[in-house]
Amino acid sequence: MSLFTIVSFFISLGVFSSCTKKDETIIRNDLVGYWQGVLYQETSTPNHKFPFMIKIDADGRSVYGRSEIRVDNSSEYFGIMDFSGEFKNNILQYKEGSIRSEKTGAWHWCIKEAELNYDKAKKRLSGLWETPGCNKGDIELYKLDVISKTEFCSGEEVYIEAEGKNLKWYSNDRLTNQLGAGSKFTPALKVSSTYYVTQTIDGIETISIPVSIEVRNCGN
Repeated sequence: MSLFTIVSFFISLGVFSSCTKKDETIIRNDLVGYWQGVLYQETSTPNHKFPFMIKIDADGRSVYGRSEIRVDNSSEYFGIMDFSGEFKNNILQYKEGSIRSEKTGAWHWCIKEAELNYDKAKKRLSGLWETPGCNKGDIELYKLDVISKTEFCSGEEVYIEAEGKNLKWYSNDRLTNQLGAGSKFTPALKVSSTYYVTQTIDGIETISIPVSIEVRNCGN
C-alpha cells in the first residue's frame, strides 16, 4: 500500500478532516506565497534535478495554487499544473489536477501527489512526491519573502530586503542581466519596475519570481 493510499484512508476516517485555528493562522501568515526549489527524481532518470516552484493561495481552510517545473531555469520546456490540498499539523498534502500549460519537447510531465513537512524556522517545505508511471522522488522548497517595503517616494533611496537561499536579482525573466545578489538589493530606481528573483538550492538555480517595486510622486 502506497503512502498516498494510506493518507487517503485516514482522510476517509476523518483523521485529517479539518485544520485547526493554529493551522489556519500558519496558512494565512506563512504558507501563502511563492516557494522556490528543486524537484528530485530517483537517479535512474537521465536528468534527476529540476527547478520547481509552487504558488500557494488559500480560501479559508482550503489550500490551492499552481506549480511549475522546468528542465532548467532558462529552458523553453516547462509544465504548469493546478493543485489543491490541505495543511494540518505542519504537513502540506496536495495533488495536482490538470496541466494548465506546457511545452514538452521530448519530456513528459508527471501529475504529482506530494506530502511536504513545513519547517517554520527554515521557511522550508520538504518531503516526498509520487505518481503512477513516473519515478518518485523528493521536493525541497524555500519561501521567497520580501520583508522590506516595496513602495517608495520619488527621490527616496530604494532599499529592498528579502529572505531566501542564495538570492539573485535580474532585470528580466530571461535571466540575462543580473543586477545584484544576496538578501539586500539597492537599485538606482527612478520609476516603478519589476525585478526577477531566483534562489540557488543544491547547485540548482530556481525558476524566477517577479518582485514589483513602485515609485510614486508623494508631493511635498
